[in-house]
Amino acid sequence: MRQIFLRARFIASCVFTAGLLVTVVTVRADDQQLAAAAQTPEFFETRVRPSLAAACYECHAEEAKGDLRVDSREALLRGGESGPAIVPGNPEASELVAIIARGEMPKKGKPVPEKELAVIRKWIAQGAKTARPE
Repeated sequence: MRQIFLRARFIASCVFTAGLLVTVVTVRADDQQLAAAAQTPEFFETRVRPSLAAACYECHAEEAKGDLRVDSREALLRGGESGPAIVPGNPEASELVAIIARGEMPKKGKPVPEKELAVIRKWIAQGAKTARPE
């Protein structure tokens, strides 16, 4: 009886480990695909702008609260009263990422989902490219 229990425990442990390994490999593959996509100029239009539009445009597009607009790369680089909103190549030094991560923005509506924040971080890390000429 003890042998059956130990064998079942061993099999369960193997199944769990295999599942964990598959999850890690999948997450790494997804992250690599996201990094590759973020290097394309179209990434801003297809993945970043929709997130910013949903969460930020109500206050930071035409209205520009805090003198900050987030509807173009140029506006994000220029920033607002607190300085530049993004630092291309360095998402952790980017005020936009910090404010969203701390949950300070958006003040209205739902918080930016972590998955969308990861997209914004990756875009900034890859140089914050857009399809528009600078």
